[in-house]
Amino acid sequence: MAAAVTAAAVIACAAAMEARAEVVFLRDGRIVEGKVLNETPAAVTVRKRDGSLAEFGRGAVLRILYTDVYMGKVYIHKTDGKMVEAYVVDEDRDSYTVRTDLNSPKEMVIKRQDVLFMVRKNPSALKEKVAQRHVDLSWLAPFNPVKHYRVYIRQRGGEYRLDGTSFFVKYRATGLSCNTAYSAYVTAVDRDNYESLLSNEVQFTTLKGEPLPPGGVAMKVDRKDKKKPLNARITWDRAQDPCGGAITNYRLYRRGAGGYALAGATRDTAWDLKNLDPLEKHRFVIRSVDDRGIESSNSRVVSADPMPGALISARGGCLVPLRDYGRLYRFGFGGSLAVYGKNLVSRWVDIGAESGFYYLYGKAGYVKSAWLVPFMAALGCRVPFAGWISIGPRASFGGVYDRVKYVPETAGPAVMFLDPPVKEKGAVQMMFSLGVNCSFTVKDIALLEVGADYRGIIEKGGLMDFMSFYAGAGATF
Repeated sequence: MAAAVTAAAVIACAAAMEARAEVVFLRDGRIVEGKVLNETPAAVTVRKRDGSLAEFGRGAVLRILYTDVYMGKVYIHKTDGKMVEAYVVDEDRDSYTVRTDLNSPKEMVIKRQDVLFMVRKNPSALKEKVAQRHVDLSWLAPFNPVKHYRVYIRQRGGEYRLDGTSFFVKYRATGLSCNTAYSAYVTAVDRDNYESLLSNEVQFTTLKGEPLPPGGVAMKVDRKDKKKPLNARITWDRAQDPCGGAITNYRLYRRGAGGYALAGATRDTAWDLKNLDPLEKHRFVIRSVDDRGIESSNSRVVSADPMPGALISARGGCLVPLRDYGRLYRFGFGGSLAVYGKNLVSRWVDIGAESGFYYLYGKAGYVKSAWLVPFMAALGCRVPFAGWISIGPRASFGGVYDRVKYVPETAGPAVMFLDPPVKEKGAVQMMFSLGVNCSFTVKDIALLEVGADYRGIIEKGGLMDFMSFYAGAGATF
């Protein structure tokens, strides 16, 4: 329609309804909402909604309504089967006065006895289902066909904004802050791009959720004598509440036969343990507690004895051939996957396997390229520093499938005019590596690492060696 009602007009009309303002209809089609301050036979004085004063001659005033007025479009179904889309601007005991264009003075009268029923065009029965970071809204559709719905949301104290549109009578608003008060309403847009008045408004507060567990949990054990009771100290980083609450204390839980049981609580970020039996296993976790008394999930498990676990890492890097290998190839690149079991036989010792794929560019005239697929057993040692960084040696031994693309020697003058043939040859060789690795633990689980290896392929003709420099990421459990 030419006179489409905008969202701003929708909000203005709704606010006017809440304020129970009088409505002055002028003969030129204008509608003035406000408070009638004075009426005389000659003029009408109105304080408009913006606070300004306006005076209109009696001859310019068509009517004044002193009751709540629904300013939205309605469907009027008549007893003769016809349907009229219009705005009801006045009514009495016998009839309705309507406009097809709200801002036009052209009106028509429909008798009440000719009206079968009348329905509004805005959505209704809006309700919400609240979560921590989103809200699910649902509503009832209006009677008329709808092109789509517009969903408006505001944070308490803020302005309404269009959050999104929906082609269905439901909508999920995401990206909300937890433990925060919001309001929402919905409008309907028909095929003429007319936006209805707003639905009922819903007010809700997103859920708070639990605080984060502390990170950086580490345990330092004093082992002066393996046969005597030992002492230990657990430290951790201060936790945060993502919903704006305060962390009031931390609770220490110790694992027993029936699971984890509370061992104590503290406001500090450290806990001292004394006289632990060196022959028993000691497992501990830390939980954060917020100002509502809600606990977080468990932190990473720390132990006074080596605790078995797993480490998985994917690496990528470059290869630098050395000596004889360097005469054949320029450089290369590749990646590998390493899987280790940690603390299986001793603290800080990792045992596992690794495999990967490496590609090398040929340097000699008759060598085009080569690719390698190693498969090796691996042994490593991690010496921790500062609780989140570890440095240690790595060694591996096993085999490698080596495939070379080369140009065979060709005799005769035909080689001057023909492209030389390219052949491939593959073989399984023995391979070893020695290196050093530096790993960084992030959030107790994620793992970042850098390192360098010296690698050698044991062939019949001698040792083919190269350096490998890599960076990787993975996880530790």
